[in-house]
Amino acid sequence: MKSVQLLALAFLISTLTFAQEFKNTQKVYLGVGVDQFYNCKLLKSGNIILVGRTDSHRNGGHQNKDGWALMIDSSLNTLLSKAIGGVSKTDRFWDVKEKPSGDLVFVGSSGSFGGSENIYVVQTDSNLNLRDSYNYGELGYESAYDIELQNNGGWTLIGDTRSTYKKGNSQNNLVIVRADSCGRPL
Repeated sequence: MKSVQLLALAFLISTLTFAQEFKNTQKVYLGVGVDQFYNCKLLKSGNIILVGRTDSHRNGGHQNKDGWALMIDSSLNTLLSKAIGGVSKTDRFWDVKEKPSGDLVFVGSSGSFGGSENIYVVQTDSNLNLRDSYNYGELGYESAYDIELQNNGGWTLIGDTRSTYKKGNSQNNLVIVRADSCGRPL
C-alpha cells in the first residue's frame, strides 16, 4: 500500500512539474480574424517557424485568407510574421522545409491564381522575403500537404486532387509532383 501511495505521489509531482513548465511556455497569438497554424518546424538557428493561414494579417488588406508564416524564438517571442498569397481567395500553407542555405520552402494551396484551388509552393529567404512562387494544378481542387527537398535543389511534394482525370470522378486522388530547382515539373 505504501509503494502505491509513493507511486501516486511521484506521479502527482511529475504532473504538476510538467503543468508548471507548460504554463510558462504557452502563448496565444491574437488577431482580429480566424488564424490557424497547421505545422511547425525547428530551424537550424534554433528558431521555430509556424505555418498556416491568417484572416487577420492580410497581404494587401483584401477580404480573403492568406498563407501565414510566423517565426518565433525558443521563448515564443515573435521574430517575423508574413502573410503570403493573392487577393481573391483562400491561401494556406501545410508544410515548410529549410534549405541548406537557410531559405525556406512552403507548400499548401491557393485559390488566388487560377482554378478553384491549386498547389502553391513559395520560396523565401530566411527573413521571409519572397524569392519565387509556383502553382501546380488544373481546373479542379489540388492541395499539397508535405514537401521533401532534393539534393539537386528541386523537390517532391504529395497532396490530393479532385481534377477530373476520368469523366465524372470527383473523388480525391493522390497527386505527386517532382520539380527541378526552377520549379519545372519533371
